[in-house]
Amino acid sequence: MKKLISTTLLFLSFMTSAEQVDQNVSVSKYNTFVFDKPYKALVFEPGSQIDEPIPLAGNNGFLLRIKASASKSFQLVVELTNGETVQFILKPSQSTKGEVYRRNGAGIYANPEGQRARPSDNWTVETLKSAFLHQTPVGFMEEGKPKFSEIGDTQLLPIKRYTNNLYEILIFEVRSDTAKEIQPRDFWHEGVEAIQLEGDVVSPKHRPILFILRSVSKNG
Repeated sequence: MKKLISTTLLFLSFMTSAEQVDQNVSVSKYNTFVFDKPYKALVFEPGSQIDEPIPLAGNNGFLLRIKASASKSFQLVVELTNGETVQFILKPSQSTKGEVYRRNGAGIYANPEGQRARPSDNWTVETLKSAFLHQTPVGFMEEGKPKFSEIGDTQLLPIKRYTNNLYEILIFEVRSDTAKEIQPRDFWHEGVEAIQLEGDVVSPKHRPILFILRSVSKNG
């Protein structure tokens, strides 16, 4: 866990040269902050009503939950590893959806052509491995279930959903009244980064578990 600092002296020392950002934050969901460089320190205004931030992979960002009692704006300064600082004015809101901040489009675009940056293979493997082992992947939270879905006569019964507000893992039980072979590509759609399937046959007696890792759209 990165160092969480709450001293007035350090807070004031950052303020003069920091990049300024006004940011709404939900008091009912985790809010996601993603940077184009890893961060090394978070400096919160003394008395800030927050839970301990949860770092994302590589310390390229963090998840932040605001306590339900918070109502007044407060300040946060983020120091990046290259020495740059970003000063936030965080404004608690009653939004039912966690807010997402991305500095310079971090986590969205990989190049000037506007193509989405793909997560690393190692991160993808470790993330799906944790879900497969019934563990919460690092940086993710369990949040509800995915929606029931049907593909022809194949049914996807929702089991669990994990999210870090940038990516989500959808877990289903695959069912069919007809015995047939299935492959990961049968469940591929836009936004999917990886799929893991427990078995290659579905039937009334065989109900494999399906894991889908996909990006979260801007519209939720």
